[in-house]
Amino acid sequence: MPPYNLSNIPPATMGSWPFDRDIHPVSHTWGKDVTVAMARHHITPKDGLRNLWETCAQQYAQNKHCKDFCNTIINALGYWKGKGSLLEQQNFEEALQNVKQHGIDPGGENLPGFGALIGPYLWACGNLFIGPLPERRSDDRGNATVEKCEVIVGRRRYGAFMALQSSMQAAVNQIARGTLSHIAEEMAKLVRQREEYRFDPAHWVWNGERNGKILSLRQPHARMTSTGGERMAEHAEVTS
Repeated sequence: MPPYNLSNIPPATMGSWPFDRDIHPVSHTWGKDVTVAMARHHITPKDGLRNLWETCAQQYAQNKHCKDFCNTIINALGYWKGKGSLLEQQNFEEALQNVKQHGIDPGGENLPGFGALIGPYLWACGNLFIGPLPERRSDDRGNATVEKCEVIVGRRRYGAFMALQSSMQAAVNQIARGTLSHIAEEMAKLVRQREEYRFDPAHWVWNGERNGKILSLRQPHARMTSTGGERMAEHAEVTS
């Protein structure tokens, strides 16, 4: 069987949370009766994650650095094998086994179950936080750049996310060994993290209105009622 084509991520996967776990909390109420539903927000934009993966998968056979990047991510995805929290566990495991056996080739056949396999990379728990719906936020950054979420992840981790975003953009434009190796290591950690950064109402500022974009992330210079923690270590899975 020839190597598989993993260079085109299915569009449906971009918008599909791959884990069998409901969002928590479902909503939060500000004031007496202003209840806003919650959503998962990417810290590093998923378009950037997709672009980097597709760039490296397309050059897998010709560029050792791209091959190493893809293999590192695939090995990290293997952490979720057998974890009942994945919605498409059978498809995930079959796709993982096929890739490890036959490799990647942009000219090869489409990989059955590829969407299930790549889901935990695009939706890496370590790259997500829980917060109000985008349409209720005045500061939502869409899918353009890193969320200004230092108050949630802590200063050190926020700096690491900013550096990761810059490295990803540079790597798409020019493949370099050191850059890709660093990105792969950082993304592998995020893929293995067990849960998203949790919602804390103290991290959010409500403007007192009832409708529209009424909430925004509290920024570090503003006074806080509780402290945002560096939770990477708290949630990370220890792996050998």
